[in-house]
Amino acid sequence: MDESERPGERRRMALAKWLAEPDESSVELPLSKVRTRTRRDFLLWSAGALFAAGGSWWLLPTRPVNTI
Repeated sequence: MDESERPGERRRMALAKWLAEPDESSVELPLSKVRTRTRRDFLLWSAGALFAAGGSWWLLPTRPVNTI
């Protein structure tokens, strides 16, 4: 039996092909759309960071815990 004729080889190749990244394709957008999306993404990221910081601060204990 040749190395490439093993029973599981075909299935592994199909899985590798299925998990492979698609070829890149370029998309042209107007500069105004790019700026709008970039600004929106930055504002959403900033809001998420503030929310995470506020949530972390809220979960902190109100007074120090006595350690023995």
